[in-house]
Amino acid sequence: MRVREFNRSDLKAVLEINKACHSKPQPDAQLMEIIDKGDTWVAEVDGKIVGMLIAIYRDGPYVFNTAVLPEYRNQGVASALFKQFETYFKPDGFYYLYVDSNNPAQKLYFDLGYRVINIKKDFYGKGENALIMVKYVG
Repeated sequence: MRVREFNRSDLKAVLEINKACHSKPQPDAQLMEIIDKGDTWVAEVDGKIVGMLIAIYRDGPYVFNTAVLPEYRNQGVASALFKQFETYFKPDGFYYLYVDSNNPAQKLYFDLGYRVINIKKDFYGKGENALIMVKYVG
């Protein structure tokens, strides 16, 4: 597996991963806007893009969107993407993300050192809350 910076030729694969992995995927136009403003990495296995992480700096390094194709989960892909994200930003303070309170990816985030500091009610829709998770560093 290899993690590298996103380039424009990866866009189609990243948009497909977003749709394949999220029950409510971000619209393509919104995702492309954030990619243009932020930093994005992709994970490749045998030349195939199997995961992505899109980050922006908003009050601190923020994971806007991350996803790994189902058949490549539990193989260290997401952990490698997070390592790249955290190495790139190296803040003296914290990293953070929002995750649906029903998303099993919470376990990964806990394992990576992220902790819930707050809940945003109805963030993803009526009755669909977001956990705000932070990893303190420094």
